[in-house]
Amino acid sequence: MLKLTPLVALLIYLATTPTCAVDPPKEKGPDIGIDYRTFFNTHMKLVAEGKGEQAIESVSAHFNGTGLTQEFTEALRKRFATIYGAAGKCTGHEVVGYKQITSRTIRFYSVSHFDKFAITYSYLFIKASDDRWKLAVYSVQDGVDELEKTTALNPL
Repeated sequence: MLKLTPLVALLIYLATTPTCAVDPPKEKGPDIGIDYRTFFNTHMKLVAEGKGEQAIESVSAHFNGTGLTQEFTEALRKRFATIYGAAGKCTGHEVVGYKQITSRTIRFYSVSHFDKFAITYSYLFIKASDDRWKLAVYSVQDGVDELEKTTALNPL
């Protein structure tokens, strides 16, 4: 008879537990000199896994060369902890799309889906004087209201 040790039980659990899925890209998207899909997906995964400090570091590393203010960092720390504690199990992430606002400004949207609600992430990149794209504005919102305002309604 096979004895079920704690390590074997953990390995079985990990092998059979679904992870938060990442939807495949629908189209290539703009070239801004960084792999934004990997950045967004990694960032969303960190938030979903309760790794708020690492999620903050990933945003700060891309943030306009200045990093994040202490006040904004504290707000994100609380926000990410609330998402992890209240949203339920993550069911998937997707990079939804982008809006080219000007020739030097692009806003990307991504969404994490959880059992209890969805979270919309918005990343505004600007092309700086050195011609490199830098994250200038970042936001996290419950639901998809902001995203819905930018999406056309499909008529029935």
